[in-house]
Amino acid sequence: MYALERKVFLKTGHCPRYCWQRYAVSANRPLLDRVRAGQPKKSEWRVVVVPCLVETSSDNFARSA
Repeated sequence: MYALERKVFLKTGHCPRYCWQRYAVSANRPLLDRVRAGQPKKSEWRVVVVPCLVETSSDNFARSA
């Protein structure tokens, strides 16, 4: 799985801070790369790999796939 994230500015007191906010999750990385390429400021966007979680129905326990 892949996620499309954007760097956003957080105003937290005296020190400015940036964090990555997730906008989309998909198994299709080329699709997310095309969306990123269409954005005005490409340096503020990134596509990252995220682990896929599988939840079993018997015990509702999430585990990495």
